[in-house]
Amino acid sequence: MTSLLALSLLALLMPAQSQERFPDYRLDRLEIRNATIFTAEELRAQFPIKPGDAVRSAEIKIGLEKVKAMYEDRGYVNWSYVPEQVFDHPNRRMSLTFWLTEGVPHYVRRITVGNVPAAYDARVRDALKPIEEASLFRPAALEAAIENVNRLGVFQPISRRDCKLAFPHSGAVDLSLTLRLRE
Repeated sequence: MTSLLALSLLALLMPAQSQERFPDYRLDRLEIRNATIFTAEELRAQFPIKPGDAVRSAEIKIGLEKVKAMYEDRGYVNWSYVPEQVFDHPNRRMSLTFWLTEGVPHYVRRITVGNVPAAYDARVRDALKPIEEASLFRPAALEAAIENVNRLGVFQPISRRDCKLAFPHSGAVDLSLTLRLRE
């Protein structure tokens, strides 16, 4: 969520000459600050770029997506970061620091499914099992539940856009979706 905004911010901070590769700039160091859920070393290991490598924004984005997946798997769906870049122009080196705000883990408070005929209720509930009330909210589990519902073949296909997520208070997620029978 917020991390996508930070990805955009990172792109804005990069020199205008090239968003893909800083011409001849090498990574001096990559730091992660304020991490408590994972060690800085665990998070740094997600980035394919290492000190001394040519700086490529694509490799930084790959690392950020992997870090995002790690946090989401632990229920931290509102984590965010602010990138800080320091350039040593004479030596053509760049240091990059990510300042993290981890937030709190989110749990599924309520799941509401509309338009399910009684004959299909048990099958739908079973299909939704990857994401259960009182469990950590994990986007990957939501995707698995969506796939399970679609595999039933009884309802019109649904996607993540059909799932309404509400955050009634810190650490809680309410999920609602409406299913439509195939014609």
